[in-house]
Amino acid sequence: MKQNKTFPLYSSIASYGFLICCICFITWMTLALVSVSNSLDNNNTTSNQYTFDTPPENFNLFQLSNDNNETQHSIRSYFNTTLIPPGVILRPQGGIGNQLFEYACSYALAKERNWPLYIVLRKFHSRGFSATQRDFALDLFNIPLNNVIDESTTKIPNNFLEYVNDQNLLENRGNLKPHGFVQHSGYCQSEAYWRNWRDELIPMFQPHVDIDSLKTSNKKLESILKLIEGTESVAVHVRRGDFTTYNGFFVPTSYQRQAIRKIVKLLQLRGKTPVFFVFSDNIQYTKEKLRDFNEKYEFHYVSALNTTSIQDFYLMTQCKHIIIPNSTFGWWSAYLNKNPDKIVIASAFNPKFWKLWAGENREFYKKLHGTLYHPSSWHIYQRVIKKRSSWIGSHNHNDSSKVNPWNRKTLTHIWNFFPPAFNCPFMLERVGRLGHGGKWICGLELYEYSPSKVSNIIRESPEECTIYIFGGDDLTIEKELVRRADCQIFIFDRKSNKAYAHPRVEVIPEVKISDKNEKEENTLYNILKENDHGWLDIMVMDIQGRELKVLEQIAEDFDVLPFGQLQVEIHLPKQDKDDKGRHKIFQNFKKWFERMEAKGLRPFFSEANLFQGCINGKKESSNTPNVMEYSFINLRGKHLLVQGS
Repeated sequence: MKQNKTFPLYSSIASYGFLICCICFITWMTLALVSVSNSLDNNNTTSNQYTFDTPPENFNLFQLSNDNNETQHSIRSYFNTTLIPPGVILRPQGGIGNQLFEYACSYALAKERNWPLYIVLRKFHSRGFSATQRDFALDLFNIPLNNVIDESTTKIPNNFLEYVNDQNLLENRGNLKPHGFVQHSGYCQSEAYWRNWRDELIPMFQPHVDIDSLKTSNKKLESILKLIEGTESVAVHVRRGDFTTYNGFFVPTSYQRQAIRKIVKLLQLRGKTPVFFVFSDNIQYTKEKLRDFNEKYEFHYVSALNTTSIQDFYLMTQCKHIIIPNSTFGWWSAYLNKNPDKIVIASAFNPKFWKLWAGENREFYKKLHGTLYHPSSWHIYQRVIKKRSSWIGSHNHNDSSKVNPWNRKTLTHIWNFFPPAFNCPFMLERVGRLGHGGKWICGLELYEYSPSKVSNIIRESPEECTIYIFGGDDLTIEKELVRRADCQIFIFDRKSNKAYAHPRVEVIPEVKISDKNEKEENTLYNILKENDHGWLDIMVMDIQGRELKVLEQIAEDFDVLPFGQLQVEIHLPKQDKDDKGRHKIFQNFKKWFERMEAKGLRPFFSEANLFQGCINGKKESSNTPNVMEYSFINLRGKHLLVQGS
């Protein structure tokens, strides 16, 4: 007989109990979400889109109170709920420089993930503005502060929060969890963390300084600002304070003294006389240490005028050049400096600094602060110049007049001393054919699609893009330039009228560019004047051995060289069998090259012309390449390659 299947009593109770628990849990979650949603709606916020929220009209981020006759800033949040993931959490720590690094890092992470960025204040902060007080500082800049939260009223669920340190954020960025909250637990002291978002961050990091109030409140500061703007001003930053208690951070003032001597020499090469403006959190100590320099150079001790930290920061960014220790305050002052021709001298980190880090972290921070901390444009080229000087010294006891430019024993060639060590900040490509006649050009794409943008950015007057080509007989370069760049092309110094036929190409073969000794009316100065041109975006020169004298003449005629980049074929004199003759070739070329560097030219590419140097069968050039193609960027010009990089 078939029996009916039954369940024990305890099994039925457990099943119903489990079902009831599930229903309760779902109901609780639904109510919680509705509550949070209503709270967010009531507060006018949107946390699931990457937009900075707008507080209510009557909401004031900073409440002012006057206690003990001192104004204090109480920072408060209008969030009063539990945050809903995802999001990037920023808890600012350290001083002004560190907080800018942290914000840049968190901003980049939020933008990459299209997440909101929340700035957390641990409690109501009060802040003074002296250099030694290190509280919340992001409000001193143009940084949007709408998504500010206070942990006393807003809860961040810890079970959704992931902490990431400097190393993981730089090396394992793609391995972060796709949901939840992310908080960076380091300082992100390198532009490598946020380089892709630089153009958005730079406007945010402009300090709030009322210039008119600054001038009226302190007449001495008004005169200081005029001096900074009207002279070859050099900011000197000396960091004391808490740095003196940590051997790994401390930079002795002997560094600033050495840097002052160095920058004097660099500016003298440009025909400039520096005026120094000193900023320090211990200005009396600094005055004493730099006292002997007052007799040689003009010095102004700005921090002695009772300036605030943000005023010092602003004034440092306005100086034309800057000397900084290993301070993030100084780092950002130099980084935000807009002078395209600035000289930045930055100290290396003390080797004792690495001892502050333990285990595996030590090697990472050696890499971070040893190679990534300073932007490459500050130090790579100077390092090459130093290496050149050291190499000359190793050859002939620091006497460049005795260097053999073709030394078989040391396997060195004259071109080895002058490498293209500067980086083109845009796309680098060969224009024209691959063989003899083509040139390496930087950033051609900038002139390719938006000529109106080029005209508006590279110069104040709305001139058209202009290219000059001197010499050469290969048509492929002008053909490609016409096709890709919306520029007027003028061709001079050719043996014939041979050129690529196009309405934007004009050939003037009879004008042979020269120096004053050869034919004064054909100097570049007079050619530009004759054609009513004030600026050249690109200048190509292939004039068969006359280029060094012609460029010397151009350097003499112009304070700022009138072109954005230069492509030039350089011909060395034939090798002299006499050692003195060879030494003279090296000495003359070194002097010419350094003159071009002093005028702001930086080589970003070089290529041996093997056809003219080795293959054409001439005895004097059959053993070694005496012809080299160089491409230079002009750092001192006001043009797109500099302003857009």
